[in-house]
Amino acid sequence: MLNEEMKLSCASGEFIHQIGNLLADDKIKICGLTAHDGKLLQELGHALRLEHYSSAGDFETLLTAGIDISNMSRTEIVNMADSIFNRAG
Repeated sequence: MLNEEMKLSCASGEFIHQIGNLLADDKIKICGLTAHDGKLLQELGHALRLEHYSSAGDFETLLTAGIDISNMSRTEIVNMADSIFNRAG
């Protein structure tokens, strides 16, 4: 059974990932955000949905952008997604 922290992480990860999908697929436009930002959000959201995450394999776009989530807390991952959203203007 999932504890409350993991439930919240999964829910927020799903939300972040879905917005990333819409941006990456050009289905929505958020002023100042790009399809690449969408891909970053997809990977950040995906990480939040996993019980155990590391930077290997699934997170190429993040690594290419210089973002290594392997030592980040879930809070730091959400904050990274927030910093991407805050670029919208």
